[in-house]
Amino acid sequence: MAGGLRNSDQFNHHWKGYSPTTSAPISILKAIQALKILGINHLITIQTKIQRRATMKIKAIALREFKNFFISPLGWIILAATQGIISFQYIARIADYIFDYQPKLAKLNNPPGVTDIVGVYTIAHVAELFLIIIPIATMHAFSSERRNHSLTLLRSSPISVTEMVLGKYLGILAFAMLMVLQVAVMIFTLEVGTDLDIGKILSGLIGLSLVIAAWSAAGIYFSSLTKSPATAAIVTIALLMILWKLEWGAETSAQVAAFFAYLSVPNHFGPMAMGIIQSVDVCYFILFITLFLILTIRRFDAERLRH
Repeated sequence: MAGGLRNSDQFNHHWKGYSPTTSAPISILKAIQALKILGINHLITIQTKIQRRATMKIKAIALREFKNFFISPLGWIILAATQGIISFQYIARIADYIFDYQPKLAKLNNPPGVTDIVGVYTIAHVAELFLIIIPIATMHAFSSERRNHSLTLLRSSPISVTEMVLGKYLGILAFAMLMVLQVAVMIFTLEVGTDLDIGKILSGLIGLSLVIAAWSAAGIYFSSLTKSPATAAIVTIALLMILWKLEWGAETSAQVAAFFAYLSVPNHFGPMAMGIIQSVDVCYFILFITLFLILTIRRFDAERLRH
């Protein structure tokens, strides 16, 4: 009898964690849950490492692309030409403001200030200048790689097409932002002798940055289509000119006014240059950038499938 009790105690002790509502001891269920948690954490760790490596690859490509502008004379020529043209326009506009506009503005009750007449004007005209500058800056992105047969080596390296395209794009964009910085420094020198509407100027610079980002995306796409940098630049300039002048169609053709008005770049950049940032305008540029980056990625994906 005592032996039976001892066996019963041993049985009860062994199955102490057993729950009649489950098909396994609680300890086993806890172990399974722990394994699941460990597995999820392991997957998260792996995913984080993959993302970190991808980010490092994109940074490396972007840095290489950015440095290439200063290894060759092209980058220096672009910066010098941009600075010279913008400086000439800026000084001429200040002279017009002092000698021509001020006497007339003195007769008005609520005249526009130097922010509108010099700052906004300069930003708007710089955007037109970048219709030419950005295609020249992006024309070598992939076309030179094709011409030199180094694109095959780049695609065969352990990087994805997305990493390659994003790296190139960010490197070009970083260089283009130097030109925005040139404009910003120049305009903010007005703060020394007058009161600027800082909010309006910053809004205009944000708009200018979005315009440059969109045009850079278009430029690298057309650069991916040809071996000739000149062809890539000409096609990009043609597209940007069309998008810049579409407002003419919006003004003259009632049937397609809404369509042209949305596609027209000035209709989205103009409000920002005047200090008004709207979500519809920001979304336009984001969609523009995304579209051409996806087209570039799809272009190289299709080439990989063919080979």
